[in-house]
Amino acid sequence: MSPEFSATNSTKLKNSISDREAHEFLLKLGRPRSGVVRSNVLRRSGVLLGIGNDVAVVRSPRMPLVLKTDPTIEGLHFETGFRDAKAIAGKAIGRPCSDLAAAVAQPKFILASVEFAKNTTQQFAKELLKALHAGARRVGAELVGGHVSFSGERLALHVTAAGELLRKLVGRSGARPGDLILATGSFGGSRAGKHLKFNPRLREMLALGRDIDIHASIDISDGLALDLSRLAEASHVRLLLIRAKIPMARAARTRDSNADLSSALYDGEDYEIVFATSARDAALALQIAKRRRFALKVIGAVERGRGVWMEEINGSRTPLEPRGFVQRSHPKGPRYTTSPRSGTSRPNRESRVKFKMNAVASTDAKNAPGR
Repeated sequence: MSPEFSATNSTKLKNSISDREAHEFLLKLGRPRSGVVRSNVLRRSGVLLGIGNDVAVVRSPRMPLVLKTDPTIEGLHFETGFRDAKAIAGKAIGRPCSDLAAAVAQPKFILASVEFAKNTTQQFAKELLKALHAGARRVGAELVGGHVSFSGERLALHVTAAGELLRKLVGRSGARPGDLILATGSFGGSRAGKHLKFNPRLREMLALGRDIDIHASIDISDGLALDLSRLAEASHVRLLLIRAKIPMARAARTRDSNADLSSALYDGEDYEIVFATSARDAALALQIAKRRRFALKVIGAVERGRGVWMEEINGSRTPLEPRGFVQRSHPKGPRYTTSPRSGTSRPNRESRVKFKMNAVASTDAKNAPGR
């Protein structure tokens, strides 16, 4: 997910531009002037999936190539002065690889551009470069190049991951009414440092992708509520989350259940995968997770409609405002929003998938080990 950035005067944009405005501006730049449908033009040029998705997918002689780049910047993604080379390298490689996991793709090659601060010691520079090399190997890829400089005011890494699709192209736009929503791992706890201790869910998604038909998926980096609003918008559906079924990270648990839920919904930087599939494949997915010993749980369902809603314990429904992790530079690292205020409404009786969800969820892989 793109951080906010400043535009130059030559673009005739205001100095501060939001993530959505930047996204729309890039889409406009990529739209052909002739009025020809943009998707057809892109496909003829070899682009199967372009701007507006978690990854780009382009044609290659062997099979489609999946591409993703992400920044990891001091003061934005980790605290100023933090110098744990293994943790920084792990997050820098894990961020783009989490998006490849959502696309059900295996990383093959890693490019890393590292801008060290001017006062960086030789020892730390070597430690970080070694950690990047080792981190690439951990995700099944090779570090094949990049760039290194020592001219920055703070440490900044830009990592590009290139991989191969396992089977079919999986994006945000395929969720269907009647599908169930499943999630790997747990949510919340980024404030407690969990964002530096994650593994991209490649093993899990590749294992699932071999045997089930994943209709749509997304990695949760900007917060469960915000990222799922993007999936709902792309698929033109409503996503219904069940409060009692959202798995809370141990680091997010307090004595205040509302605060715990707020952390799970809005903190972001979870790097878990949420996907939609049929009830039949959801049951198979839970069996695979139990056999392979990884965490997987049904957390909701897909309905006709728009947006993301939460079903409370009492059966009422609350619309979730699309808010989450705000990527702005700060000496102490990632900044998080507070819980939004939302109204409530009566349950929508249109949905007929709840009975399927309850039946499938009874076989959740509860004994799967944590991180």
